[in-house]
Amino acid sequence: MTESVISETRRAPASEVSVAVVIPVKNGGAYLRRVIPPLLSGGECRIVVVDGGSNDDTGEVARSLGAEVIRNETSMGPAGARNLGVERIESDVVLFVDADCVPHPGLVDRVRETFEEDSELVSVTGSYDSLPWAQGFFSQYMNLRHHVVHQQAKQEGATFWTGCGAVRRDAFLEAGGFDVVRFPTPQIEDLELGMRLRKMGKTKLDPKMQVTHLKNWTLRSVVQTDIRDRGLPWTKLILDSGEMPNDLNLKASQRFAAALSPMVLVGLMALPWILWTQTWWALGVVAVVVTAATWINFSLLRDFARIRGLAFATGAGLFHQVVLSYSATTFALGTLSFLLDRKAASELDGDRLDRAMQLAFAKYDPVALGGAVGTVLSSGLFLATAFLLVRDGAGAGPNLSLLGHYLIGFETSWPGALIGAAEALALGFAFGWALAQAINAVIGLHELSFRRQVMALQQKEAP
Repeated sequence: MTESVISETRRAPASEVSVAVVIPVKNGGAYLRRVIPPLLSGGECRIVVVDGGSNDDTGEVARSLGAEVIRNETSMGPAGARNLGVERIESDVVLFVDADCVPHPGLVDRVRETFEEDSELVSVTGSYDSLPWAQGFFSQYMNLRHHVVHQQAKQEGATFWTGCGAVRRDAFLEAGGFDVVRFPTPQIEDLELGMRLRKMGKTKLDPKMQVTHLKNWTLRSVVQTDIRDRGLPWTKLILDSGEMPNDLNLKASQRFAAALSPMVLVGLMALPWILWTQTWWALGVVAVVVTAATWINFSLLRDFARIRGLAFATGAGLFHQVVLSYSATTFALGTLSFLLDRKAASELDGDRLDRAMQLAFAKYDPVALGGAVGTVLSSGLFLATAFLLVRDGAGAGPNLSLLGHYLIGFETSWPGALIGAAEALALGFAFGWALAQAINAVIGLHELSFRRQVMALQQKEAP
């Protein structure tokens, strides 16, 4: 079978693209029974399974389904396994599929047609579908988050993903394949390769290239993967390259959502106390913050609700705030670790050091922070006053009257609510502007201190 496929590939006209599939696996016999058959649904296709020292029936299952098996007695990690698989094939295009991802029928044909239609295309990647196999909350959240984010991502200039991603073999070899030294275990080896592939030509995301994920996620595996296997190495990769992608989970809106998430969580936890003490201005602030977070993530929550219902979307939305919060903390810790790493510091030139510092010590925009604080205070005061007026009518006069000592013309009435909102906006803007300046001054001192440390390390490491 192998020889016939290779010979047919050599005789094929230039316009016909040959595709081979590489699947790294360890102890995945049960998965392969579901993964391999759909790959053969479109006709003959060479499938190479790289077995990293399995002690189950992985090899026998793969061979019985028509795949070629390359076995290593010890695990090479997925990056090394994929590199080895590419070395053993001669096809024009390599399609990588994870061993726990069941391809939709016709996937190989779609990959072939995509590369035949665009001779300049270097790589194309897909996504999980909206029907993950595991039904637990964390499995549904992780898989559906991936699905929704990738379905909404920009299609041109996409990064690479090995769950379901195809690349021209020549470009893969020219790029040097996966970095097995930097990523001996499954982390972000595909994202790092994608950054190199983007410099070589056109890369794209095809939302219709989908696979069903079989992984069963738990809270522990979610946090461990997000922090150890994705967040920290991705932070280092961003700082090392000086590139901050504005796509997928790193869109500007998502970065703002991550900065907002701690306030959302604190506000929601304080909500019982706020209601018990009837601190209405605080209720208004919480309402504004939660509304802003909901608006930023509206498309994600909307699709969660469409796929799994409103109850799931509500729970997933709350957990997403937790994920955003620890992701922001991970980036901050990863940045400090990177800047204090002797080897990384010694390899930074002047421009890359400046870019790394700008990413690590991003300063606040005084106008933006002033506007945000003013809007929150103004909206909170107006909502709190409006709530009292609707609830108590004419009897609402004494409530919030203390603020009249600080806000000229404010009283618990509709005209007073408008006057108070306008004054709160102005005072909040002034406070936020001043706060941003103070924070930026502190950040500047820390930046100067770290810059001196890094430059001292560079001078010490210099020959």
